[in-house]
Amino acid sequence: MPLCKPNRRHFTEAARVAAIEARRRKREETLPREAPDVFVVRLPGAALQFGWEIRRFGAIVLDRSHAEFSTSKAAYAAGRKALTAQDIRP
Repeated sequence: MPLCKPNRRHFTEAARVAAIEARRRKREETLPREAPDVFVVRLPGAALQFGWEIRRFGAIVLDRSHAEFSTSKAAYAAGRKALTAQDIRP
């Protein structure tokens, strides 16, 4: 059984070049794994409230919000502001 199945898609040379360039840009723009990022979390309680956490590796919490936000967008914006205000290095 062949490993690569043939398909009927035919790409032009320009499309191939554009795809290669898009993959290259995506690789260059990715953040290192050690870089901290903002995560929006739902806070426990009866009302639907949100907070933010600054995490490294997705699990190590470096900082969290002390305020409650009514929308996830507001929590994310506040978390981004806190991340830029802090000088957390990867």
